[in-house]
Amino acid sequence: MILAYAAGNAIVADYLGIANVKQAGELTIFCGALVGASLGFLWYNGHPAEVFMGDVGSMALGGALGTIAILIKQEFMLVIVGGLFVVEALSVIVQVASFKSRGKRVSSHVAAAPPFRARRAGAR
Repeated sequence: MILAYAAGNAIVADYLGIANVKQAGELTIFCGALVGASLGFLWYNGHPAEVFMGDVGSMALGGALGTIAILIKQEFMLVIVGGLFVVEALSVIVQVASFKSRGKRVSSHVAAAPPFRARRAGAR
């Protein structure tokens, strides 16, 4: 949302050295709606979860982020921001392939998850 606003504002875009895209400021409203919808989803996805997103919602959000990145001419920024999701997906693919072929996991922890995983009582 901030990048869409910056790309649509000529003064801010010139100051930051990014491409000024006419009418890109209008995307700020759409991005704000995505942020609001995501916050609403997170509110109802708290413990115990009442709403589940699934593939339809996650693919729509990913497609919207990709389209916005292309429209504001910040494709490289999408690679940086989306890199976490790519690393997580690759980690899951490696773990599932290893478990199906060898019957055991590559490691006891998923590659990208340990910093984000909460410790349970009695866990090592």
